[in-house]
Amino acid sequence: MHTTARSTTTTSKHATGFTLVEMLVSVTLVLMMMMMFAQVFEIASGIHVKVRGITRNDQRTRILIRTLRSDLDKRTMRHATPFRENEHLITNLADRDLDNRQGYFSVSENATDSDLDDVLQFTARTSISLQNVDSTRFSGKSLRLGTTANQPDWDDGVLDGSTESIAAEISYFLRAGTLFRRVLLLRQPAFGGDQPTDTAGNPAYNNQGGSFWNNFDSSAHFEPNQGRVLFHGLRSLDNSGSLANYPLGYRRNRFGHDHGSGDAREFDSSNPPRFIGRFTHEETSHQTFRYPAALPNPMNSGYALTLNPQTGVIQEFSTPPPGPRRAEDIMMTNVHSFDVKILRDANGDGVLDDPRDENFDTGHPRDPMVPTTNLPGIWTKNSAATYVRSAEPHRHMGLYFRAFQPGTSGPIEPDWPGDVGQHVNDGSIVWEAVYDPSRAVAIQMTVRFLDPHSGHMRQTTILHSLTN
Repeated sequence: MHTTARSTTTTSKHATGFTLVEMLVSVTLVLMMMMMFAQVFEIASGIHVKVRGITRNDQRTRILIRTLRSDLDKRTMRHATPFRENEHLITNLADRDLDNRQGYFSVSENATDSDLDDVLQFTARTSISLQNVDSTRFSGKSLRLGTTANQPDWDDGVLDGSTESIAAEISYFLRAGTLFRRVLLLRQPAFGGDQPTDTAGNPAYNNQGGSFWNNFDSSAHFEPNQGRVLFHGLRSLDNSGSLANYPLGYRRNRFGHDHGSGDAREFDSSNPPRFIGRFTHEETSHQTFRYPAALPNPMNSGYALTLNPQTGVIQEFSTPPPGPRRAEDIMMTNVHSFDVKILRDANGDGVLDDPRDENFDTGHPRDPMVPTTNLPGIWTKNSAATYVRSAEPHRHMGLYFRAFQPGTSGPIEPDWPGDVGQHVNDGSIVWEAVYDPSRAVAIQMTVRFLDPHSGHMRQTTILHSLTN
């Protein structure tokens, strides 16, 4: 029997899976994708941080611009023309236009090559509605003086430790990266005079203990002739020439100024001196800061002061415990510069000069620190004068008239125009209305600040007219 052998084929079966090469390729691709996602997330996160920083800076800018413009809209010195020495004696009442020249307007420039040492200080009144109809009153702290009838706490009709007024002194200054806005109210008593009195009319405040500006957000100065502090009221805005109302146009009566010399205390006693601008709420509420209720006077340059450059606080008024009103006057932090410039028509040609770094102060006619520049003569008939002014009550204060076309004036004073650049014929002269070269026509403020979270720097410039 023949047997045929059957051949069998055996197939080996191997386990399925990735090879080492395939695994390395897969891991590499996954890592590359993860890196890409991480980069996308980082970019998205960075954009989010920057957007938030820009948003925060936009919000801070809006608050700053709104506050600055609101304060400037309410300034009492509507026509920022500096008073000349004894102007109340050499001009008539209509020529001085005192309704539009109340209080003061001041810019302290200090070093012209620095944007860190400018001070803007002026008086404001919320009832002025020419540019801003918001009549919200200024408010602040006021210590209750027992049962005294006429006292700052009662000026708003409520004895609640706070008070209100339609007028105030306002100061802007930069120190150690912080922009401060200090507000001190002018009294608007419900009845009686500016000084607190009891029911019998006797003085009710006579240098009580404690820090005066911790207890009162009131504009006040130390009066050496009486040896005590005097509160300022709305009458202190009057610049008619009398000193009986303790006018704030007279520098010695203002916040931050020495009551003797009238000079502002803007630097400490270091060598070289460090800029302090004005005293902050933290410092004036310190237990050792008794002025203006009592001496010594830290606003005098002879009083030794040392600014701590790390904290930005004057060391003499920072010993524990610190002033309890810290940060109440802070307007903005992380500020790198605060620059204030004045625009004038210094050439008398009706064209504004470029913004300039310079000191500017409207002063008071009896203040020895005011400029002695002579005023142009009043118009006269048959005259060949090149610059004149008019004493007519209807004219716009701060306007001069220059001979655009020289000649001789006529027999009757012309009807003067009220706007810069307008002409009027007078005999053979053609007069052109121009600004008083000493008058501040506009103010420019530039603030540069940083958002510390995003590192985004922002600069904003505010140009504000001072002619309306």
